[in-house]
Amino acid sequence: MDSLIYILQKRIIKFYQKEEADEEKFVALVLKLHHQLKGMEKNKYLDPKSSRSIEELVKFIQQINPSSFSNPQPSGNLQPLSPPQPAPQ
Repeated sequence: MDSLIYILQKRIIKFYQKEEADEEKFVALVLKLHHQLKGMEKNKYLDPKSSRSIEELVKFIQQINPSSFSNPQPSGNLQPLSPPQPAPQ
């Protein structure tokens, strides 16, 4: 879940700073993380189900880019961005 929050944060910052963003990579990462969350939740019986928190985003991606939904795993060597590590104190 931390990876999802991190990539959403980075994408929003790029949007407001009017920076270019790799939309294909962003979509692939969101779909990959959603797929992973759904997989983890198969063995979880109690709420909350974290994947529900991004269902609206996943449905939106499906509407604007249906071909990306046929395979939720990103192709190539796409990896989620690593969140920055806290500075040692």
